[in-house]
Amino acid sequence: MDYTEFEKTLQNIRTTARGLADRVSTDEAFKAQVQSDPNGTLTAAGLPEIAVGDFMRETGLGEVAGYFVCSLTCSVTAAAD
Repeated sequence: MDYTEFEKTLQNIRTTARGLADRVSTDEAFKAQVQSDPNGTLTAAGLPEIAVGDFMRETGLGEVAGYFVCSLTCSVTAAAD
């Protein structure tokens, strides 16, 4: 994958994550599903499994131990282009 493809993929992940973050903040049933089964719910909704941990930390839904680390995308908090 070249850099341009990587950037497009990253932007797609961020766009998906932002949409899911909006849904979590407005749909209590969906939020409960995410809290109960983050991987299953978020991957079924289109978020790659590798981004689930970042999503959970950035939305405040996951346990955070130690320092905040954005290992892949800073999916929700990264500036949109």
